[in-house]
Amino acid sequence: MPEAGHWSGKSVLVTGGTGFVGRHLTRWLQQEGAQVASVGSRDIDLTSTDEVMRWARGWDPAPAAIFHLAVWAKPGAFALHHAAELFQINTMINANILRAWHERAPRARFIGIGSSCAYPGHLIRMAEDELWNGEPHASVWAYAMTKRMLCAGQRAYAQQYGLDTVHVISTTLYGPGDHFDEASSHVVGALVDRFAMAHARGDRQVVVWGNGTQRRECVYIDDQIDGLLLAAERCRDAVINIGTGVSHSIREIAETIARLCGYRGE
Repeated sequence: MPEAGHWSGKSVLVTGGTGFVGRHLTRWLQQEGAQVASVGSRDIDLTSTDEVMRWARGWDPAPAAIFHLAVWAKPGAFALHHAAELFQINTMINANILRAWHERAPRARFIGIGSSCAYPGHLIRMAEDELWNGEPHASVWAYAMTKRMLCAGQRAYAQQYGLDTVHVISTTLYGPGDHFDEASSHVVGALVDRFAMAHARGDRQVVVWGNGTQRRECVYIDDQIDGLLLAAERCRDAVINIGTGVSHSIREIAETIARLCGYRGE
């Protein structure tokens, strides 16, 4: 568990604060007595250098920690069809936040949020020292490379300016407040919605994409927040994974959700 009282009275900035993880993180930090500035895309255009720097000049007090969760992305096949936009927009967001950190809050600890898709596409076991040993999977290549470049940017600022940072890599998340609409949800949320609706309608069959053998490591949102805060408080490694170390097949996940929903069809 995070250290009791560690965040009390501290000024903390959360980008991407209106997203799934950002909402839970903001709520927990506020409960711990932190002074949280939580921003989303409706609050500020993080792709605009001028707007970001004007905003950063108003940081008073300067944050003691910056959790950078902001990202422009959608699940499913979106990354295949929007590779250039994903690269451009996320690169601009990351570059602007890193600059604002250096120029306006150099004493802050910067916690950059990565993604397991940034690992080489052939890996089964994703160990931190394997991050750069091969290309990401072709289906998410451009987006995954922006996550790698965020990690590289954190390292560059730490190297040149002596700033304090850690890059935390997440895996598949689920829990209360998740997205269930298939246009914006990941695998667990999508399957919960699909089986719950099928049960309510009395459908005889539910279609699950793929052959069921693909595997995912799933982390409950409260455990993700615990791990994220522990990494922010204590971790001195450049890169660290948050996970359970146990993966499950899509078939196993689907069958578990079906059972818990009470669904009895095919």
